[in-house]
Amino acid sequence: MRTRKHGLVNTKEYRIWASVRSRCTNPKVVGYKRCGGAGITMCEAWLHSFAAFIADVGFCPIPGYRLERLDRSKGFFKENVVWRKWSGLKTHGLSSSKIYRLWHGMMERCYDKNHVRYHCYGGASVRVQVCKRWHDFASFLKDMGERPEGLTLDRINSAGNYSCGHCEECRTNGWPANARWADQEQQANNKSSSRLITYEGITLTLARWARRLGFEYRVLHHRLSRGWSVARAFTTPLRE
Repeated sequence: MRTRKHGLVNTKEYRIWASVRSRCTNPKVVGYKRCGGAGITMCEAWLHSFAAFIADVGFCPIPGYRLERLDRSKGFFKENVVWRKWSGLKTHGLSSSKIYRLWHGMMERCYDKNHVRYHCYGGASVRVQVCKRWHDFASFLKDMGERPEGLTLDRINSAGNYSCGHCEECRTNGWPANARWADQEQQANNKSSSRLITYEGITLTLARWARRLGFEYRVLHHRLSRGWSVARAFTTPLRE
């Protein structure tokens, strides 16, 4: 097909497809020696169609991933390629830090269909997105600052997106700043699934009950998940 029809000539996926095709077929390009010159080929359907390539591999799920061959001795074909995190992207020096893992987890939940919680975020009926500015870790870090000890990433409005509130996309769509560093209680109270529990005539979220009674949230949550009555869960002391 002619490339102008799909309207994706300027995308990362198109550039990767064109690069792979050139390295496998054009002796004049850098990289041919390690690919086409070494017997590495591209499947016939992909050689002639970017659309066929996208149909088989899909779009890159997360910024910072690249297309890699599972078996480096074999060519580029559907069963032998995967979008994978590129370990070479470490220029910020924080790739092993907690804040980087939190950012990466946010991106995976919203864009990686294979993530265990994608259905609650990117695949939800009301899709959760990350504003374009925060697709770049450095920009996310600049806006959010270093993570305070003991806190984790949380959306202020659990029905909204992860958004900085000031980039062009946020201003265009009216997205407010919608992320913060929060403790366990704040996160628990903010979840759309937060449980309201009435005990002795008082109704509170489970997180607030835990604080009121002097328990850790996870203790009460575990007890109730095991089928304990509210009274038993709230009044049984911890073992010494």
